[in-house]
Amino acid sequence: MKNKSIIKNSIIYIIPIVVIFFNILIILFPSDIITSAKNGLLLWFNNVIPSLLPFIIGANILSMTGFINLIGVASEPITRKLFKISGYGAFALIMGFISGYPIGAKITASLYENNKITKSEAQKLIMFTNNSGPLFILGTVAVSMLNLPKAGTLIILSHYLSALTIGIALRNYNSSEISLKRKTPNLKYTISQIKNDYIKNNMSIGIILKQSVKDSMESILMIGGFIILFSVLSKMMEITEVSIFLTKLMTPLFNTLNINTDFIFPIATGMLEITNGCKNIASLPHNITTIAITAGIISWGGFSIHAQSMGFLSKLKIKAGLYILSKFIQGILSVIYVYILNIFLNVNFSETISTFKIETQSPLNILTESSINFLLITLLIFMLSIIIYIYNLLRKH
Repeated sequence: MKNKSIIKNSIIYIIPIVVIFFNILIILFPSDIITSAKNGLLLWFNNVIPSLLPFIIGANILSMTGFINLIGVASEPITRKLFKISGYGAFALIMGFISGYPIGAKITASLYENNKITKSEAQKLIMFTNNSGPLFILGTVAVSMLNLPKAGTLIILSHYLSALTIGIALRNYNSSEISLKRKTPNLKYTISQIKNDYIKNNMSIGIILKQSVKDSMESILMIGGFIILFSVLSKMMEITEVSIFLTKLMTPLFNTLNINTDFIFPIATGMLEITNGCKNIASLPHNITTIAITAGIISWGGFSIHAQSMGFLSKLKIKAGLYILSKFIQGILSVIYVYILNIFLNVNFSETISTFKIETQSPLNILTESSINFLLITLLIFMLSIIIYIYNLLRKH
């Protein structure tokens, strides 16, 4: 307790000092800071809003119309056996996989606020359901940055496998505190309950849309604020030559591990914000190490994503340290999975996008095809859970 008190008192003094230093740098280097803030703003406006806002609105509508209850009933046989969580967690997992950071965190927070899951269950969910989406991995990173579409397969498989590995490894974490012994309502009861809630709350389509859009805009604005902030912080690392210090500090370790020291700065920026980190890594020669480190950075998420996630989860008062540790372990697992998967996939890193004869095919078409495939897989998993549920129901009777 004494150590915790010392840490809290230290933070009280450290934060104002850091903020003062932050403001001084803004005054001393206004041009660089404004440019980085603009870049962050454009990244949010051009990429984040179009990709995330529709998913956030859709998730809010599904939540308000009771669709999550159906997901919970259908998915519970699988989620109980694999992760020892209720079926509602499947909604956070699937939406987190499809839409990307930080939707998994937002949906987990929403499930808790709507009394669908317990605090312990939320703590467990956030450690493996908050992941990157296929659009970012397959499109932005593999096609636009790396210019190597086949690398996207390695990265996305390693990313999702590492997340599922974390979920299975944590299946017994706080399992005694998670209410899994409750009787799962049947499908007929759930549908009738949704109808009763709809009538009781007197929620018209107009009210649902209005509230969903309003809540989504608040969320997307918060995400934008964090993106701009960490874009500025990333620029400050360059201005203060922190990158040079890190390179000198980490060079002996990288030499011992026989890793190119050129990766030090990209990894450092990736630890802070993954988009810039992946962009810096993509500028290096393409090989299995480049892809593995890129996968590790994406699975780690970056402190920018962690800050966004904690913003949604602030009301839950979960253990942020456990969440950050789980993402760090997921990053390590992703690196390992890339090397293992490449034994079977054997990606040729010299085959860039121009080799694939897609001059008449835009990157958007590649994204659409990949996203559709991923959505089909998700749909098959959902249908399988329904079949398992019906089978268990018939077996009881």
